[in-house]
Order: sequence, then structure tokens, then C-alpha cells
Amino acid sequence: MATLTYTDAQARYWAKKADYRCCKARGKEHLNNKGGYQLVDTCNNVVAGVDFGLTATDVVEFCREELNEPVPNPMGTEYVSQAEWMDLIADVAVGLESKQ
Repeated sequence: MATLTYTDAQARYWAKKADYRCCKARGKEHLNNKGGYQLVDTCNNVVAGVDFGLTATDVVEFCREELNEPVPNPMGTEYVSQAEWMDLIADVAVGLESKQ
């Protein structure tokens, strides 16, 4: 299955859209610095990536979940919102119950 990869600029864009600040690790990698990203809120509290362990893709996916944005389908261009997905699951469940 194909996975989407995002750039540094896209990670920062989505972090700003979700009212977070995206910080990139600097310096040598060590126990508390894995060389990735960290999300910080407006009060300078670390929201995700305490040890700078997030990738740009992790940042974008985390922010999209926070904003309840539709997630892109890596195999195509169609988007499925969370509400549409829940409706589909409910329809399938009702269809299965009526057959029994």
C-alpha cells in the first residue's frame, strides 16, 4: 500500500492551521533528540513528539485528526470524510442485520 510523504513546509502549514508550532530538531541526535519534529501549543506545552520523534507525515496526520479533516486516499484522489465513513459502516451493519 502506498503511503503519502509530506515536506517540511507542509508539516509547518498544517501545524499552523491547527494552532500549533512545528519545531525541527537541531544539533546531534541523542536520547532526547531523534532528529524529527515536535508540536508545541501556544502556551509552549509539547503536544506531540516529546523527543523530536515525529516525521513530517506524522505531524500532518496528527494535525488533520485534530481538525477532523478528511484523510486522502493514497491509492486515489478521492477523499472520505469521517461522517461519510460512519454512514457507510452504519449502512453495511443495517444491511447485515436485515439478512439474518
